[in-house]
Amino acid sequence: MDSRLARPTVYDYLELLSYLQDYYKFRKSHDKNFSYESWAGELELNSRSFLRLIVSGKKKASARFIEAFSRLNFMTKNEENYFLYLVKYSQAANSKDRQLYSHKMMGILKHEYEAQIVTEKADYISDPLLPRLLSLLSFTDLRATAVKCARLLKTDMSQIEEALKKLESMKLAEQTDIDGNTIWIALSDAFHVPDNQGSFNLMKFHEKSLMEAIEAFHQPHQLRRYKSLFIPLNEASLEKFNMALENFISEQLLLNNSKNCLGTYLYQVNFNFHPVTQKMDLEMVK
Repeated sequence: MDSRLARPTVYDYLELLSYLQDYYKFRKSHDKNFSYESWAGELELNSRSFLRLIVSGKKKASARFIEAFSRLNFMTKNEENYFLYLVKYSQAANSKDRQLYSHKMMGILKHEYEAQIVTEKADYISDPLLPRLLSLLSFTDLRATAVKCARLLKTDMSQIEEALKKLESMKLAEQTDIDGNTIWIALSDAFHVPDNQGSFNLMKFHEKSLMEAIEAFHQPHQLRRYKSLFIPLNEASLEKFNMALENFISEQLLLNNSKNCLGTYLYQVNFNFHPVTQKMDLEMVK
C-alpha cells in the first residue's frame, strides 16, 4: 500500500500552521531524507531552527520565507496571493484584520471554485433530500453507501436509491466500486440554485424546509436555534442587508470548509426575510 501523502492544497486551509505541518509530512512521505535542514537550504534560509519555529507557530513567517516558499511551490498568482493572505490572516493581531484577510481569501476561492449552477431539471430543488445527499457525498472520509446515507439522513432506502439515481443522471454524482462495495461520490461539492422569482420548485423546496424547521423545534436546544429580527429597510438598505448576508454566508462556508464529516452533524441553515407591513410612506406615518 502506498504510504505517500498527497500534496496539500493551500485553498483547503484556514490556518497557516496546519498547512505548513501537512506540507512537511507530505514532503517527508515522499523523501525520507527530507528534513528541516534540507528544507531550509531549499528555501535559502540561514537557520533550520528558525524554520522549525515558524512551522511550530513560535515565530512569525518572514517576508523572505513567504517569497521563497511561494516561488518554489505555487504555479499561479491566485495561489501565491491566497498563501500571503493565509499568513496575514493567521498572524493578524485583531479581529478587524482577520476579517479583512478572510474576505480577500473568500474572493480568491469564489474565483477558483465557481459553484455549479443547478437548474430545475429532475425537480432537484423541489426536494431538500437531494442537496443534503449531495453534501454527504462530498465528504472524503465517508464511504457513502446507499445504506449509510439512508441511516444518516433517516430516510427510507427506496428514497435514497431514487435520489442517488437522480444525482447520477444530472452528472452531480457517480458510483464506484471499493472493496466490493458500491460507493457514491460527488462530482461537484459546490452548487448554487438560481433564485428564480415565481419558481414552483423553489417554492416547494422552501416550503418543505420551513416545515422541517418547525418540527425541529422539539429537538434538544443545543442542536437547534431560532432567531428573529425586525428592522426597517428601504430599497437601498435592503440591498445592503442582502449583500451583508451573502458575505456572511460566504465567510461561514470558508470557515467551515471541512472535507471531513467525522463527529459532525450536517446542518441546514435557512435564511428568509419579507415585509410584514405595508410601505410606510409619508401618508402612512404623518
